[in-house]
Parts: sequence; C-alpha cells; structure tokens
Amino acid sequence: MILRRTGRRDTDILLDKECRSTRLESVGRPDGDRKRDMRKILESVVIAVLVLALFRTFFGIAYVSGESMGSVFREGDIILFRKWGTPEKGDIVTAYIEDLDYMVVKRILAAEGDRITIHQGKLCLNGKETAKAAAGKPDCPEICLPPDQYFLIGDHQDVSLDSRTFG
Repeated sequence: MILRRTGRRDTDILLDKECRSTRLESVGRPDGDRKRDMRKILESVVIAVLVLALFRTFFGIAYVSGESMGSVFREGDIILFRKWGTPEKGDIVTAYIEDLDYMVVKRILAAEGDRITIHQGKLCLNGKETAKAAAGKPDCPEICLPPDQYFLIGDHQDVSLDSRTFG
C-alpha cells in the first residue's frame, strides 16, 4: 500500500464531498415538544397540590414548646400526627386551645363519663387517686366529663398548662 501526501487537510476533503449550506429555521425543540413539556410540568404541579391537600386533610404537624411532655418530647421536637380515629385514655394528642390561640400536645387522662377531682394536691380519677400528683394546682370539685370531652394533662405536671388550667 502506498500513501501519498496530497497537502490537503481532512476538513478540506469533507467539505469538497458534501458542502451544502444549511439554514436553521428554528433553534431548540419543535413546538410539539414544548407543549408536551408544559403539559408534564402542569401535571406535576397538579399532582403536588393534590398530595399536599390530602396530607393536610389527614395529617398535621405540631411543634413542641415547653417542658410539659418532658418524658416523651423535648423542646423543638416536630410531631407528625393523624387527624382520624377516636383517641383513647393514655393516647398523646394535640388540641387547639382557643383562649390561648395555641396548639398543645398532651396525654388523655380521662374521657367521656369519667369523674375527676383535685383535692389537697391530689388528682383522683373515678374515685381513685392517680399516681400523678397535681402539685401547685388549685382544688377542683368533681367533674364528670360529657360526651366528646377529654381531660388532657402533661406528663410533667408541675409546669404543664393543661385541662386543670384551661378547662
């Protein structure tokens, strides 16, 4: 095989073979692709809004401030809670207190039909003294909880603003 040098560059050879001018009519994607991209963006936004609406309907977020639930939560903790179902005694719940314009995180001590008395620094539930003392809180005559009412109390009762304070 014999190689000869012609003095021409490869680009010159390519240009000689297929040198045609090309005019670009549009830069970017064709219009159909833009419409498809916009549709995908719109669909993503709609799905995100629907997921957010469903989340806000069935779940909530609360921030812990204070030490009243110190045995379970600390200051600054973030709680994700569900908004459905019937709470029971012993459950930790969130409640909105209108007088304080504030959301609280407390434990359910008593529910519908339970009787609560605070006397001489002792909290009695259905005639039995609970292990939890109500230190520093005023005495309270017996209360019988009506339907759909709960008595909420903080685990760290000495510093807790709860049903003993706001009703």
